[in-house]
Amino acid sequence: MKLNACEMLDLAYRPVGVWFQDGKPEGAFEPDPSKRSCVVSLLLAAAKGREVAVCDETCSCPGGAVGLGFGNAFARRKAPTHFMLANGVDEPDFPEGGKLPPHMAHGERFFDCAQTSLHWMDDLQLEDADYRYVVFRPLDTWEGEDPQLVWMLANPDQMSALVTMCSYRNGRAVNVIAPFGAGCHSLVMAKQQMAEEDPLAVMGMFDVSQRHRLPKDLLSLTFPFAMFKRLDDDMPYGCLTTHAWEQIAQR
Repeated sequence: MKLNACEMLDLAYRPVGVWFQDGKPEGAFEPDPSKRSCVVSLLLAAAKGREVAVCDETCSCPGGAVGLGFGNAFARRKAPTHFMLANGVDEPDFPEGGKLPPHMAHGERFFDCAQTSLHWMDDLQLEDADYRYVVFRPLDTWEGEDPQLVWMLANPDQMSALVTMCSYRNGRAVNVIAPFGAGCHSLVMAKQQMAEEDPLAVMGMFDVSQRHRLPKDLLSLTFPFAMFKRLDDDMPYGCLTTHAWEQIAQR
């Protein structure tokens, strides 16, 4: 599939199509469930050309399972994530005998206390999955059934063009949201947008614990597929054809 986004924005990484489906594609890489894996690293592998398939059982990270839409894996796996997101073992109600990774023993301090972490988890409004696998592959290799989402990486200049083009047809001031979440949580948030008549794109990779996995000048943007397709089709007619963008593109 020819993508205007790749050509006109000169992207360093290929946009990734995201499919929610029951079967695992033949030959797709699936992580070893006995080893700790990160969904962000799997997305990055797909952006470099690899096909990846993950199910609930092979996603070893509870937060990653949440990001992939496999329901409330925090609660289902009895993970102490709400403590880790706050002050770790320093939380007054941290369970006796409980364990956190040594480098996170005192928490990530994203929230002031574990109770605030729980409010954030409730606000995610997680639902159980009706599929078995989440599949990532470079969008330019797409054939057949449309993906449900598109995940892409962009630097500030590229992101400015993408955010601007999101308003090209609707004139709405807000077409992109930038919520807090783990590095992969923009997937589940964008998945929720699929049900909206006028969906929003989700900017992500604000998780400072996972920022090291990406070049420092990149953030992600995740779209429901129809929203991305319309934007990509419109690129040859919008602001990327102007003198203003020519000046930026030369930097």
